[in-house]
Amino acid sequence: MKKRIIIMSGIIVFMLVAYIGFSYALFTKSKEQEGINQITTYNCLNISINGEEELNLTNAYPIKDEEGVLQTPYTFTITNNCNHYVGVDIGVEYLEESTISPSIIKATLNKPSEGIMPQILSSYNLVQATDSETGLPTETAKYIMVHEGLPAGDSQTFEYRMWLDYSVENLSTSDKLKVKIVAIGTVQSEEEAPKNWWSAEEGTLLAALRDNNSVRKPLTTPGRQTNLPTESVLASAEDDYGTSYYYRGNVENNYLAFANKCWRIVRITGNGAIKLFYWGESTNNRCSNIANLLGGSAFNGNADVYQTASGVGLMYGDAAATNYLDAQANIHDSTILTNLKAWYDTAFDTANTSDYTDLLADVIWCGDKSLDSGPGYGNYNDNYSNTFFNARKRVYPISAAFPSLICPNAGTDGKISKYTAKDTIYGNGMLKTKNENAGSAEYKYYKVGLITSDESTLAGSIYNTSNKNYYLYTNSNYWTMSPCNMLIIKEVNVWYVGLNGNLGGDTGRVELLRGFFPMIALIPSTVLTNTPNQDGTMEHPFEISVN
Repeated sequence: MKKRIIIMSGIIVFMLVAYIGFSYALFTKSKEQEGINQITTYNCLNISINGEEELNLTNAYPIKDEEGVLQTPYTFTITNNCNHYVGVDIGVEYLEESTISPSIIKATLNKPSEGIMPQILSSYNLVQATDSETGLPTETAKYIMVHEGLPAGDSQTFEYRMWLDYSVENLSTSDKLKVKIVAIGTVQSEEEAPKNWWSAEEGTLLAALRDNNSVRKPLTTPGRQTNLPTESVLASAEDDYGTSYYYRGNVENNYLAFANKCWRIVRITGNGAIKLFYWGESTNNRCSNIANLLGGSAFNGNADVYQTASGVGLMYGDAAATNYLDAQANIHDSTILTNLKAWYDTAFDTANTSDYTDLLADVIWCGDKSLDSGPGYGNYNDNYSNTFFNARKRVYPISAAFPSLICPNAGTDGKISKYTAKDTIYGNGMLKTKNENAGSAEYKYYKVGLITSDESTLAGSIYNTSNKNYYLYTNSNYWTMSPCNMLIIKEVNVWYVGLNGNLGGDTGRVELLRGFFPMIALIPSTVLTNTPNQDGTMEHPFEISVN
């Protein structure tokens, strides 16, 4: 349940709006503090002003960003004294006296511990209209720059800066900019967490993640906007098991040491498993800031397969089939799956391998072969129709992207894309190899997969757009396990993450060599070692206790 907080003529109905005003005249050197410094509503929600009353500018004329970010910021603190969770939208409100367009104003709003990312003010979310004649925001127009979630008793401090963009020319010295900080609170329930999350026992990895993070709404729209360089959140989305919690942006507290390797935590699944992205070998349970690429490998290098729609699958069927079900059946391992299994055998082929593998969760690895359009079978030399898979539709075009953690149904039983090792309730139980050793178990099981294009997009990548400021950027090309398309221009493509952190698809030809980063998942009851100072940073990653 959510209740919007509103102030009207002195009548307060579950709402907070705090104003911190300041004037801006061209070619002057001062900003004037106006309005109320503190407003308390509902006897618990509070905004207070810290620091100086004036925002002193180093220059009151158009300046470069590198000068603007060095200005003394205007500082204020939001405190939630309520006994419930509150979401707060924070930004600025244009005042009537302003004659300068927001399209030429650079502004930043950030926490003191974060980096500063200037943006044109008009690029932020406008929650009121502009004047049809002047094009300027109306008196009550608000640009929302940050959304912050505050648990009961939590406080957050912010810094605001603004200046004229360096490109501005020919403005009158009488032009002014006058705005006020506005914070609009919403009383709401905290998001429901996945099984074994909030109830996690102390000493477990889940409890540490719970205690080191607050669930936040992303500041940018996944798939449609690159994350801000200062953006680092744990956000939520539904998956096949329930509510999943995923990391987005320039995250620095999701490092983990396990099995003599370093990992980055990607997300907690709806059933409490923790999905990990391989980052490299670790020394004394320490991690590097540079990922250790494995590969290269073709995704599917068999000449009879890479020219067909079957070539997009982590596993594939009859490449010469003339129907979808036979072409996409899970019969043969792709090149990339063969290499994943070989890596898995080596990674866990130690004296205490069962201690490691006993901690691995059997979860869905989604190689989404569901169809958007086209037949889903055939050879690109013979077919007269392109095939497009739904994993492409969810991240392209950018303007309509909607990444999802739910693996769509496909095939007769709906599970041909849902790769698991043993589980046949949620998945297909196909990640296994017949054991040839006499007296051994019939199968060897592989609880391993790759990142999906959806997971990469939620983390921060965007189609054909450079982004080096999110935690899955590795300065390398690497495969996802998400099919893209088969094109009659003689290409079969799978999504990949490019050298610049971009998401690539239409050039992801399956026969080409790219690197790969294996993924595994840990069971919800995984326990940490008693090593002090574990906080998930590169210097102090979470460490897993192995029996």
